Amino acid sequence: MALIFLRSLVFNVLFYFFLVLWILFAIPTFLMPRKAILTVAGWWAKSNLLLMRLICGTKVEFRGVEKIPQGPLIV
Repeated sequence: MALIFLRSLVFNVLFYFFLVLWILFAIPTFLMPRKAILTVAGWWAKSNLLLMRLICGTKVEFRGVEKIPQGPLIV
């Protein structure tokens, strides 16, 4: 039980630390084209997946991504 608490604590501390860094990094992209902020958002998401894999041991698998139509979409 203590190990789960410790891993959760480490993940949360690192998550919020990196969140602040990514926000500071992303601020200038608001003056750039939309693709810039979407690129930074993608990097932020990948960094979170990496943290989850390294600290929590969670593996993520995306299935059926090729079936999602291109362009705007309401789910």
